Amino acid sequence: MSVVRLIKKKCAFNDTCPFIIGVPACWYGFVLFAILLGTDALALAGWISEAAAATVLLWTSSLGVLLSGCLTVPEMFRWFVSRTRYGLVLPSCAYGLVFYAAIFLLSI
Repeated sequence: MSVVRLIKKKCAFNDTCPFIIGVPACWYGFVLFAILLGTDALALAGWISEAAAATVLLWTSSLGVLLSGCLTVPEMFRWFVSRTRYGLVLPSCAYGLVFYAAIFLLSI
């Protein structure tokens, strides 16, 4: 999604592409998921402890839940009221919220 936004200057999957402090929201999601992936890779390689990894995953996923949750509420309202058509049925922020929430619950 971030690459599509960077190259085509529009959001993937026909999303509305919300901005946060002048930066597309998908870039924040990319950074958060990269942190989660990197942390998991470091833990699997044995470079950091499982406890440290769980702490990073917990805080990063909680930030992701907060961010995507704040973006999902107006997107879902728009989806229900005006029947906005998204490429993946729901706005991509809603899918991000599901994944962040799952990672949050598993890291607890």
